[in-house]
Amino acid sequence: MPSAPPKDYRFSHVDWSKSLAVDAMRKPDGTITYCVYDFARKEIGFRDEFYLEDFKKTIYPPPSSHPSLLKEGLIVPSLFGEAASWETWISRLNEEELVRDVKAYINQWLILPPLHLTVLTAYVLFTWTHERSFVKPYLNIWGERGTGKSSVIESALVFLCRYAQYYGGAVTPASLLRSIDEIQGTSILDESDFRSASKEALESNDLLLRILRGGYKQSGCYSLAEKEGTKHFPTVYRIGNPKIIIGRRVIQDDALRSRCLELKMEPVDIPRDKRRPSEFWHDTRRRGEAQEIINRLILYRFKHLGDKNEIALDLLPFEARLTDTAQPLWYCLHTDEDRKEYLQFVGANANEVHDQASETLEGQLLTVVQDLLPAPVLSTRTVLKEMVSTFKEKYKDEMSVKDMEEIANPRRFAWRLKGMGLKTKHGMGGNYIEPSQELLKHLYEKYGISPLLHQESLKEAL
Repeated sequence: MPSAPPKDYRFSHVDWSKSLAVDAMRKPDGTITYCVYDFARKEIGFRDEFYLEDFKKTIYPPPSSHPSLLKEGLIVPSLFGEAASWETWISRLNEEELVRDVKAYINQWLILPPLHLTVLTAYVLFTWTHERSFVKPYLNIWGERGTGKSSVIESALVFLCRYAQYYGGAVTPASLLRSIDEIQGTSILDESDFRSASKEALESNDLLLRILRGGYKQSGCYSLAEKEGTKHFPTVYRIGNPKIIIGRRVIQDDALRSRCLELKMEPVDIPRDKRRPSEFWHDTRRRGEAQEIINRLILYRFKHLGDKNEIALDLLPFEARLTDTAQPLWYCLHTDEDRKEYLQFVGANANEVHDQASETLEGQLLTVVQDLLPAPVLSTRTVLKEMVSTFKEKYKDEMSVKDMEEIANPRRFAWRLKGMGLKTKHGMGGNYIEPSQELLKHLYEKYGISPLLHQESLKEAL
């Protein structure tokens, strides 16, 4: 007799066509059930299974013996007794008090500046409503050894973020795919500098990078061939979810970095009362303290999941890519003070990216263009030979003679300029570029060549 197919366990599901959110919640007896919330009608009920009409299959809440609940210690919201009305449940939510308690929980065993605390709190709230956002910004917490970046996770975020799974520097691409698809929670990757000397590790890192690049949006998927008998069948995994990436340096991959909000940690002197115990009982107590907050975070989710937010006008002065990445957290800030601090954080992120971009060869070439074409000018034509001589004079003390000879030549410059959209033309004076003022302004802002433009935009936003 053939065995029954394994049950399809899922922690949550959102059906936007029917305005339904399905979330795993723990009953008083310890078992797990589904809380089904209709955020159009404001109705709440409970089910032991849920049929997905679009996929023609039934999903089930994870049993108490589920490996992720046992090994990862995911904190599932507790059931508030029998089904009650929407008004009864939401009446228990005081958002101002919730935000204050989340900040206090994060800050209890950490020394953080107010701006960091605001960003971390907003990200916690975002993980509980991330499905309403097509863009899933990642949080990149980085800093040298001893700056407390892992402590932020181990003492706070792993307990508060929705269905948080903490990978302490060891996760395979296949394992990450399956856990994201099944849990749809928050993935936390520690020691994620993606550096290794072995070929196998480099190949694994490349696959992880592909997953991280593609999991930045709600539509993010990854196809993997699964073997059944002698045949392989493609399985599509959902990989769009909030991710926290921790490392000792800023992310070097440009595509992945563009999907991140960066939070740099600095060394601090930790007073004795902030040094958390290392015994297991402390972790257990923190988990218990977090449960009460999570029971209110699920109410925050129910209240705001169906919100339709307008574009955040205060973020528009920033580059479009950064605006898209920053908006989802903006909607999780509910006071003018927090939003002002968040604007400062976004501005600092923009300046950090621009400062590093200006030091690349492309940034140096644009600096030379700006020197040769100071605005306003009647003509934007500049000859490559003149660019080469100006470049050599400007950066002669920063490069060796060998590097200068390899880099500073019309052919190499033409190739780099073309990659930025600055195509070369041929005339009597030799090869030249003739970009529009609009294109130059865009490139100057992108590579941080005109910081005054950005600073003026930031002042307007504030």
